[in-house]
Amino acid sequence: ESILSDPAPSVIFQDFGDSALNMVLRCFMASVDMRMRTISALNEAINDKFNNAGITSLIPVADMDEATWDDTLDTHLKGTFLCCHHVVPHMIEAHAGKIVSISSVGGQRGFGMGSHYCAAKHGIIGFSKSLAMEVADHNVNVNVVCPGTVWTDMMSGLAEYFGMDQDEAKEQFCEGHLFKDREITPEDVAQAVLWLCLPESRNVTGNLITVDSGWTAAAG
Repeated sequence: ESILSDPAPSVIFQDFGDSALNMVLRCFMASVDMRMRTISALNEAINDKFNNAGITSLIPVADMDEATWDDTLDTHLKGTFLCCHHVVPHMIEAHAGKIVSISSVGGQRGFGMGSHYCAAKHGIIGFSKSLAMEVADHNVNVNVVCPGTVWTDMMSGLAEYFGMDQDEAKEQFCEGHLFKDREITPEDVAQAVLWLCLPESRNVTGNLITVDSGWTAAAG
C-alpha cells in the first residue's frame, strides 16, 4: 500500500503572532511522530513520502526580524528535515521508498524581498540532493518538484496584503511564465509528484522537476 502523508499545514499569508505558528508546527510534528509509531506498530510499509508546506511574505533583509526568518525556515526547511528524519529509517528497513519534496523556482533563483523564502527553498534542494546520496544504497529515491507561480490562497492573501487587485496581481506574479494561455495548476504539480512516485522514475534521484511554464529557462 502506498501511503502519501498529509501535507504540512498550508498556511495562508497572515499575521499569526510570534507563538501561534510555532504551536502549529509543534502539533504537526507530534502528529507525524504519532503516525509513524502507529504505522510501525501495524507493520505497514511507507512507500512514498511527500513534503509540502508553505508560508511567504515580502520583506527586505534590512527590515526583517529574526522571528520572520525563523518561521519561514522552520516551516519549509526544518519541516522537511523532520518529516524525513521520521520516515527514512522505515524506508531503509524496507529497502524501498520514494521521497518527493516541494521547493520552488525560488529554490533556483533569487527574489527581491524574498531572501528568507529563497534560502529555505534552496535549502530543500540541497538537503534532498544530500539525502539522495545517503539512501541510494537502500533503494530510496529522493527528488524535488519546483513549481512556478500557482495561484493559491497563499498567493491571493499576499496580493490582498499589499492592496493589489487580484487579477492584476496574478498577471504580475505570472509574468515570467512563457505560456500566456494557461495557468500552472495544483494538478500540474501533483502529476510531477505522482510520476516521481511511480516505478517509471526508478533511475531518477537527487534531481528536480521544474513545473514553471518556462520561467527559469527565460530567466537563465
